[in-house]
Amino acid sequence: MTPLFTRITRTRLTLAWLVLLGLSPAVPAADWTYTVRPGDTLWDFSAEYLKGTEYWPRVQALNKVPNPQHLQPGSRLKVPVAWLKHQPLPAKVISVQGGVKLKAATGSTAAPVTGAEIFSGDEIISGPDGSITLEFADGSRLLVDPNTTVIMDTLGSFEATGMVDTTLRLQRGRVENQVTPRSGKRRYQIITPAAVAAVRGTRFRVAADADKNVMLSEVLEGAVGVAGAGASQDVGAGFGTLAEAGKPPLPPRRLLAAPALAGLKRHMAPQAIHFAWPAIEGAIGYHAQLSTDAKFTTLLRDVVLSEAQLAWPAVTVGDYFLRVRARDDIGLEGQDAVHRFSVSEPLTAPRLQTPRDGARSSGVAVWLAWTQVPEARGYLLQIAADPGFTQNLNEIAGVIAAHFQLGNDLPPGTYHWRVAALDGGGMAGEFSVTRRFEVGD
Repeated sequence: MTPLFTRITRTRLTLAWLVLLGLSPAVPAADWTYTVRPGDTLWDFSAEYLKGTEYWPRVQALNKVPNPQHLQPGSRLKVPVAWLKHQPLPAKVISVQGGVKLKAATGSTAAPVTGAEIFSGDEIISGPDGSITLEFADGSRLLVDPNTTVIMDTLGSFEATGMVDTTLRLQRGRVENQVTPRSGKRRYQIITPAAVAAVRGTRFRVAADADKNVMLSEVLEGAVGVAGAGASQDVGAGFGTLAEAGKPPLPPRRLLAAPALAGLKRHMAPQAIHFAWPAIEGAIGYHAQLSTDAKFTTLLRDVVLSEAQLAWPAVTVGDYFLRVRARDDIGLEGQDAVHRFSVSEPLTAPRLQTPRDGARSSGVAVWLAWTQVPEARGYLLQIAADPGFTQNLNEIAGVIAAHFQLGNDLPPGTYHWRVAALDGGGMAGEFSVTRRFEVGD
């Protein structure tokens, strides 16, 4: 009889008497959850995570484990935090936007706020306009997209040992992960009803479609192992896979290329936003997100599009980042394209000074002058043959001073002119009133 079997037998008898006497241990309010790995035993688990191996009988009784030497991979063990060898560090809310609810493991429900701590067992539910970014103790980050439900199954970052053990249960929706590479023992995995995605250090996305019971995994950096139905696929950077419940994951397929956003406006007034870009071959739709920071910690807007264009209501003055990626026929989202643009109030219109309206010039250069506009980095001068500026339009952009001299070789005729101030981004403000002058023979 092995020492482990002897300990198990003795403890089973002891536990039986405890149960008969009504002394079985109660479940404390604060628990830590562990997801069982292949080959785990209660003895190994207790030696690794708890204050001593003598705790394994308590774990067995608390979790009603029938066989402490054969644990079901993927099942969960809950133990009081007080039993742990090293106390786990919570995750922290970095940013929250829109409708997000936090269901604590203790049963309370609240709206999370920036700086709040998230513990094992807590559940996050984001609404149609909600998103939240968490930072784990090792520096890894999780962005929870709108319409997503995710449970913090295990947040096991232990400062004393450097060990990291993070397991998330994605019930529905989409999350984006930035996992910090590190040496030493660690685990970071996302479990969905269809499959499991496990990594060491990488940047990747996972989506769970609750209606179709599938999981989508897209790898941008590093590599991810996706397992389901007794099979697994190693997915490298630039590839993705789909896993349906009860079926092996599909072989990795290359992600669609990033859309070309270089032609989009970089400066605009506070007005409705309309962007359009060249369609990606093989794309059946697009996913667009708006943020005020390049890391997309906070999502101001998030929308799935059927065409290569978007129309959004106006946003306030400021700097923005637009992120767009294409979606293929099985729902995998491709490489990100990011476009930075700014929204600013248009500069006021200059006041025209000379020549007076209707002035006539003959054989001499025409001197045009207007008032300076504060904060203007230049001016746009337009001259045309008609007051609607459609006939023989001549534009002179980037005039630095608040005046301009036309040559003395203008053909005889009537001319109309106006000026607009340019801001630092080259965006023209409102045009001045229009004046007219004549050039004679």
